[in-house]
Amino acid sequence: MSLARLHELFEKRQSLGPPDAIGIITQAVPIEIILAAGLAPCRVFGDPSQAPTIGARYMEDEIDGEVRSVFDQLLRGRYGTQPLILLPRVTEQHLQLHYYIQEVRNWEPDAAIPPVEIVDIMQTAYWLTGRYVRARMDDLADIVGGIGNPVTAAALREAIATTNAMRRALQAANALRRDGRLKGSDVFRLTALFGALPAEEFLDLAGAVANEAGNRVHGPRVMLSGSAPGDPGIYEVIESLGASVVVDEHVTGERIFARLIDEDLDPFEAITEHYQLYYPGVRQFPQKPQDDRFAATCRDARIDADICVLETGDDTLGWDWPRRRDRLQSLGIRSHLLAHQDYFRPDRNAQVAAVKSFLAAVMEEVQ
Repeated sequence: MSLARLHELFEKRQSLGPPDAIGIITQAVPIEIILAAGLAPCRVFGDPSQAPTIGARYMEDEIDGEVRSVFDQLLRGRYGTQPLILLPRVTEQHLQLHYYIQEVRNWEPDAAIPPVEIVDIMQTAYWLTGRYVRARMDDLADIVGGIGNPVTAAALREAIATTNAMRRALQAANALRRDGRLKGSDVFRLTALFGALPAEEFLDLAGAVANEAGNRVHGPRVMLSGSAPGDPGIYEVIESLGASVVVDEHVTGERIFARLIDEDLDPFEAITEHYQLYYPGVRQFPQKPQDDRFAATCRDARIDADICVLETGDDTLGWDWPRRRDRLQSLGIRSHLLAHQDYFRPDRNAQVAAVKSFLAAVMEEVQ
C-alpha cells in the first residue's frame, strides 16, 4: 500500500503544498532557510504531460523542457497564490527563465505570476566563492524572514536537523535500491517529494516504502545519467527489460541526499558549505573531485552499464559525454547515449528498442 501511496502522491506533485508556501524550482534552493522562517516549501515541477501553450509564444523550443514547462505554468497562473518563487541558477537556461519572467510581465500584465528571486549559488571550491555564497544565504534569509519569521541560528539549526533526517531516509531507500530490493523508479519518485511534502509526512512515507521493499532483483545494474527526467518513464523502460537502475547520476538524482549538512558547524556556514561544495550542479569546479566521486560511485554500486539520456536542445551535458564514456570504459563499463530525447513526447518504443539492444550487448560481455 505504501508504494501505491508513493505513486499517488507523485502524480499529485503539481498540487502539493499549501497555497501560501514558498515555491522552489528544483531542490537546489536551501529549503532549510524556508523551514527556519516557519514557512513551507512548495516544489515547482515541470509537467511533461502538458506541452506549453501560452509560454510557447515567447520561449524557443531549444530551451530545456522543464524550464519551458515551468514558464508556461507560471503564465497560466498555477502558482499565482505563492508569495515568492525561488529560482536557483542551476544552469544558464534557469537564468534565462528569470529574464523571460521579468520581460513577460510587460506582455501578460494579467498573469498571476508571483515575485521570483534568483538564488545564485556558485560552485567553485574557493574561499572567496564561499564568502559570496554566504552573502547570498544571508540575503535569502532576509527575504524569506520578511515573509515569515526572522531566521535565527537556532531555528536554522533545527531545520538542518529536520532535512538531514529526510536525507537519511532517502539514503536508506537508496541502500535498498543498491541491493536490488527497491526500484530505481520509486526512489526517483521519493526523491522528487523531498521538499514537496511536510517533513513528518515524508518521513512516514519513506519508512513505509522501505518496509515494503521486495525480494532482490537480479539483472544488469544500470546507471542513468545525463538530463534530469521529468518523470520516471525512462526508469520504467529500463526496468521493463529486466535491468535495475541502481544509480541516477543527474542533478535531481541521489546526489541530492548523498551528503548530510554538518550539524556541528555554525548553521549559516554549514548550509553555505553544503550548497557550494556538495550539492549537485551541471558545472562544479575543480573537476577532479567530481571525477573521483563519480568513479567511486560506479565501483561501489557495481554498475554494469551507463545509459546517458540527453534532451533535445541540450547545450552542456552532451559536451561531457565523450570524456565520461572514456572514463567508464577505463573502468570496464559500457555507456550508451540516447540523444535528442523530447521532454514532452519521448518515443518510448524507440527507447525500448535502443535499450534492449544495448543491454543484450552488455550481458554478452558480462557472461
